[in-house]
Amino acid sequence: MKLILIKLLFFATYTLVAQNVNIPDANFKRALLEYSPAIDINFDGRIQVSEALNVKVLKVSNNDISSMVGIEAFVNLTRLECN
Repeated sequence: MKLILIKLLFFATYTLVAQNVNIPDANFKRALLEYSPAIDINFDGRIQVSEALNVKVLKVSNNDISSMVGIEAFVNLTRLECN
């Protein structure tokens, strides 16, 4: 029983470690990394799920973005401008 509990605790800890949002479009990723105020608050060149959750407004118009894959991680968005 103890071993199962330890394995379960390890698995839970492993899944809570920073998970990166998959953003395959280079222009979309660049727009997010250069966004002001900063989305990438730890400046590691990646957007973690926890960082995406902090974003309420996102304006990424005129950035030659062809795919918005990854936007689904921004679940707290109240406003999105992307034309």
